[in-house]
Amino acid sequence: PQEDDTPAGQTSECCAVQDPSLSVEEQVEKKMDLQLLREAVGRLERDERTLIMYCVAGDEPLTESMYGEIAGMSREEVHSMKRRVLRKLRRYMQESYLCV
Repeated sequence: PQEDDTPAGQTSECCAVQDPSLSVEEQVEKKMDLQLLREAVGRLERDERTLIMYCVAGDEPLTESMYGEIAGMSREEVHSMKRRVLRKLRRYMQESYLCV
């Protein structure tokens, strides 16, 4: 990964694309959601962020087996870690919504 943990060929500015089919309010809400998600991902450990960037958020996500080969983990270990990290992100997002 690059220094900011964004896989090569991907942009870390996920709010750059606007959807003209959405109302201004919907666009603002979407941008706020993306900001909360970015903050939640930023709270993860480096290895957790890397997993999410390569297996979930990438333009062409890696399979759990492919990521496992790169990271020196079994597919089952990657699957377990991904489930745990997604639960953690969900919890962070829920906590953030309660504070907004």
